[in-house]
Amino acid sequence: MARPCKKNPRGEQVKRKQTTEVITLLKQAFSIGCTDVEACLHAGIATSTYYEWKKDDPKLSEEFDRLKQSPVMKARNTIVEGLDDVANARWYLERKRKDEFSPRVENTGADGEPLSVEISFVTPPGKT
Repeated sequence: MARPCKKNPRGEQVKRKQTTEVITLLKQAFSIGCTDVEACLHAGIATSTYYEWKKDDPKLSEEFDRLKQSPVMKARNTIVEGLDDVANARWYLERKRKDEFSPRVENTGADGEPLSVEISFVTPPGKT
């Protein structure tokens, strides 16, 4: 229950209307990779209101989900377009084909000998 005031003397809960302005703000936020909470802050609505709208309107929910993928697709496209550069191509393959293109790491000592580990204990000053 909302707090009573001059405009709402009974303190009834006022439901936020689903305006095109609010929907546009949500769409803008999702298209740049905002989370649900960030998008709701940007649009000036409560996250509970947003989730109610999504539940009540499957088409709107699907559109929001699609917009959330937009930055990911843009990033993928940017990476693929940059594959002409050898460094970018190597970076991409190291991540996508780890079994074949991951950088080799040698865990050996000098001349290929096994690593030797020396453990020494230091006695603190004043203790013998």
